[in-house]
Amino acid sequence: MQNMNIKILNNSNKLLHITGECVSRFENDAKKKDEVDFFNEVKPAFEEAMAIMNEWKEDVLTWRITARPKYLFPAQIDSTVENFEQLVLQSFYKESKPIRFKNMKQSIDYVIEQVIAHIQTESSL
Repeated sequence: MQNMNIKILNNSNKLLHITGECVSRFENDAKKKDEVDFFNEVKPAFEEAMAIMNEWKEDVLTWRITARPKYLFPAQIDSTVENFEQLVLQSFYKESKPIRFKNMKQSIDYVIEQVIAHIQTESSL
């Protein structure tokens, strides 16, 4: 169980780092470019991010069964995965709406931070 917690914490921190990169890309790079090279820029970044997210999702759903966090539900985890997909993709395009983008990022970060907090609290007992 301890190894699972460490793996989840590592992937959670990677995901938070990726959401930060998405914000940076959205605020800086996407505004400068007219066209984005889907196959050389978007697809590799998306696939790398989703590999980590899918591993995180599988681990968190398994962890959730034994840890029983009070306010973390499978539907939230599924929504987080869907929002994460959109966040990564939309970070490349200047047509994305800034408020929606910001709200998605906050929603993703909140769920990931809840997982981190629960594991850290559980480990310190």
